[in-house]
Amino acid sequence: MLLPCPRVAASLRGVLCTTAALAALVPASLSAQATRASDPAAPRSDDDLIQLNPFTVDAEAEESYGASTSVSGTRTRTEIANLPMSMQVFTDAFIKDLGAQNLIDVVTYASGVTEGTGQATNDGDDTNFTLRGQSSFLPMRNGFRRLRLVAAANIDRVEIIKGPASLLYGQLNPGGNVNYITKRPKPTQTFGEIRLEVGSYEHHRAVLDLNAPIVKNKLALRFVGSAQDTEAITDRYYQAMTLFNPSLTWWIRPETSLTVEYERSKRNTNAPRTNLPYANTISFIDRPGAIDRSWNASTSDDYFDTDMETFTAELYHRFNRNLALRANFTDAVWSEKKKINGTGINLQGPDLNLLPRRSLSYRDRGTWDEWQQVELVNNFTFKGVEVQNILGYQFEELQFRALLNGAQVTPSPAIQWDIFDRSTWQLTNLTAEDARIAPSTGNRSTNTTHSVYFANQLSFFEGRLRTLVGLRHDDFEVAAYNSAADTTTVTEAEPAKVPQVGVLYKVLQNLSVYATYSESFLPIFSTSRRADGSFYSPDPQTGEGMDFGVKGDFLDNKLSLTAAIFDVENTNIIRFLQGVTITNPDGTTETFSPTEQTGVERSTGFEFDARVRPFAGAQGIISYGYTDAYVKSDVQNPITRQGHQLANSPEHTFAFFWRQDLGDFGPAKKTFFTFGGRFVGERPIADSWPITDGVPVEPPRLKEYWVFNAGVGARFSVFNQDYRVGLNVKNLFDEIYMVHRYAYGAPREFQFFVSTRF
Repeated sequence: MLLPCPRVAASLRGVLCTTAALAALVPASLSAQATRASDPAAPRSDDDLIQLNPFTVDAEAEESYGASTSVSGTRTRTEIANLPMSMQVFTDAFIKDLGAQNLIDVVTYASGVTEGTGQATNDGDDTNFTLRGQSSFLPMRNGFRRLRLVAAANIDRVEIIKGPASLLYGQLNPGGNVNYITKRPKPTQTFGEIRLEVGSYEHHRAVLDLNAPIVKNKLALRFVGSAQDTEAITDRYYQAMTLFNPSLTWWIRPETSLTVEYERSKRNTNAPRTNLPYANTISFIDRPGAIDRSWNASTSDDYFDTDMETFTAELYHRFNRNLALRANFTDAVWSEKKKINGTGINLQGPDLNLLPRRSLSYRDRGTWDEWQQVELVNNFTFKGVEVQNILGYQFEELQFRALLNGAQVTPSPAIQWDIFDRSTWQLTNLTAEDARIAPSTGNRSTNTTHSVYFANQLSFFEGRLRTLVGLRHDDFEVAAYNSAADTTTVTEAEPAKVPQVGVLYKVLQNLSVYATYSESFLPIFSTSRRADGSFYSPDPQTGEGMDFGVKGDFLDNKLSLTAAIFDVENTNIIRFLQGVTITNPDGTTETFSPTEQTGVERSTGFEFDARVRPFAGAQGIISYGYTDAYVKSDVQNPITRQGHQLANSPEHTFAFFWRQDLGDFGPAKKTFFTFGGRFVGERPIADSWPITDGVPVEPPRLKEYWVFNAGVGARFSVFNQDYRVGLNVKNLFDEIYMVHRYAYGAPREFQFFVSTRF
């Protein structure tokens, strides 16, 4: 186990002390006023108190794609129709029908979301996506950041907030936030579910989900586990993934509960797929040479292993019907071990057909993250106005460690690979013995943040008018340790203050209009250098966004929709200048690339999301996004970048997914089929235009593509036990496409599954 137990114990003590201090700040008059408030819907029984935790959402219907409530928008359970913001929710039923294997499979069905960021990741990251044209996102797991690896087996629902969301979640890009909710214990239900899958490319997957009330309404255990392996279409490739996620909830009293959760996710990859060759002046998909979707430059002895561990302890207490508290301690460790033989990806030679000499990448690194968070929620009614206040404090410590960096010492063979000649693709295999320990081994960076945030929601005129206002203040400090010099440099970044304001008005009982303004920030925990050679600490990137939209439920809730126009801007982006050479005081010269913090990127557009249920047994989702994302300002490179569409940011995205229940046919009960598709429009491979003969030339564009999925299923009874059997076909028509400039999309895959609930 990677988690250091003394640190966990000390942090838990810190959370409890912070909880007590924050609770003491609540004015006695407010508590007294809340106690006297009239609430006819207040819980009357122990069961009601257990179920009405304001920080959790109620389970939706077993096979419904619809979700009426969310916790991500305000960190408390709130009706989505009452939120003055744009958001989408994907339920467990949708995730299962889709046959999702990871988070990316799900979020790409949202408007304005595309797979991949266009960054080179060497098959090491399945959490990369682009949202409203903005890239470099990290999703949230139960409200706290998640790195690199997310399996779908323990996801209960996925909630996507559009636009800046730093008020409640801190460090984010302004495009939005993806928060997935894990499966937690249920106080009264006893059930188990097993799902087995086999499919193309030696795909095998087993999922187990168990919930057991040890003492009804007092103590419950839930366990979710999965094991998966596949070979994929890639040469020499093999990947095995496991998930182990037990959680325990103790309802100490009906109004007090403690949930403890542990998750370990592991992914071991042999011969990890390497990035496709690249040149910013040619369309690789039109001129791939001998390269196809099986491309892989790594050897069978290469590996890329990822290990994620998360420990969470969450205390909930309701003081009375109007005042509740949540205290959360989360400790997460991400570990990555990698040895990859490969080639450089930038095409060389007069015909741009050669790859650089092979080389070895050898390293061991990771992050050790800790969060302590306390939140108080106060609800009351004053002269007909419903009020909810949330006051929170969060301590965050994110530490990156370079446990081992290997510097190659054995020269690589001089031969270069020709992308048109497979005979040149010689799989030379350097090992750890061909590398030495680099001076950067042992370096670490510790980023510490203290945050205070407050959000207020008001409801006027019996819910027809609703407002949301809030403010967050964050203080940052980064301590960078250099192992070679055995020195630590401590830098304090500029504090961040971000507001959020939103208003929603119900024009009709089932039709609302809303507007919201919000801001975001993303600290840059590194030291940069000016052209004169001096060092400086960059300010956080800052973003701001506005949404204007409508929400509606029509035809007896058979049609639920959200439509919005948006404007998002991201500023203070680091831009690199041309290299300079300076003379140091000791007379030595130094050449480096200085930076300035002046970049601005902007996204504007329109989004439409709908859930339809036209008649019994039919349901579907539809989403469309138009995004105009471009470089608004680049002082250093106005000719080559300014005004250009952002890389891997299509103007048009469209997705739909439909489920149709067909009824019973003999022994086949509750038969159904699903059909869905995703469209991604053209997008540039880069937003920096190369200069040819003194003239900037637009880089090639990745072609638009459609990917369709289909599935069928039914229930069968064998010896009085019901089984759900089905087949999912992904990329139904075997479309050949590129998700970004470094990777092809997956080919057609067949996946057969059988599941049973007991």
